[in-house]
Amino acid sequence: MSFIFTDISFTDEFTGAGGGGVPYINGGVLSKHIATIQGYFYLAYLNKTLTFNAATKTITNADVLDLTSFLDDGNLIRKGLQPDRTIEIEGSASNDGTYTIDTISEDGRTITTVEALINEVSVSGVSIFDDTPVTALDFYYNLIPLTSQESYLSLTDRQAIQRFIADGLAANVTTPVNMLVGSSSFGWVTNTITNTTTGETSEVTVEGADWVFHQQKFKIIQQFSIAPFATAAQIQNFQNISAPDYFRDGNALKYICRIDGKFSFTDPEIPQTGAFVRFC
Repeated sequence: MSFIFTDISFTDEFTGAGGGGVPYINGGVLSKHIATIQGYFYLAYLNKTLTFNAATKTITNADVLDLTSFLDDGNLIRKGLQPDRTIEIEGSASNDGTYTIDTISEDGRTITTVEALINEVSVSGVSIFDDTPVTALDFYYNLIPLTSQESYLSLTDRQAIQRFIADGLAANVTTPVNMLVGSSSFGWVTNTITNTTTGETSEVTVEGADWVFHQQKFKIIQQFSIAPFATAAQIQNFQNISAPDYFRDGNALKYICRIDGKFSFTDPEIPQTGAFVRFC
């Protein structure tokens, strides 16, 4: 399952329309911006030829020419379906409905369900959707030099990962949930902390946006300062009144983010619901 970004826009903190809501940062260092990030979690195996076996409660990929493994997500190996997931079957003659996965064969071609099935042999045009609810979310972001690779290590707070977290989510519940600082340190955080014990901030929120066509949609609204602030390595820049290297010769900072969804907040495993995007 992956998170598919549908829209990212940036506005200023005052009017909500600074820069026209453009898909890139349009402001100076230390000015405040608001990022609005929208997208959805989705995993599907479309138009498959499947055999349903009532005696063994199994769903098998019956097309020998189709090398699809239900354990894979189409891009990454072993990042697809897993036991205990909720799946929806559509396009069969007698087995359309919701099921819980009991086991998946080692080759990834056969799913055993908890619920009963009805015999069907080599039925074509059947789709399987992962409808396991996403209930928790990790949101990583950073502002890094234009030429740098993806990294969420803070440039101002040594060894800290810039991450916010949230629990108790549902794609069909549109009430905003305040996110918590999910890092070993708060030194990188430019937001006002509304609860210093939990690290909660009302300036970074996530809310459900809809759950349609098996797409679990969410929206994150993040207020942030265009940083990094000065670091120890940049003292020489102050002394020489010169810009740091990431602002020299046409360089700039770029905004990157990653969103990981979880089926359980306490589960350390990320069920491959993450993705990232870069906007300069």
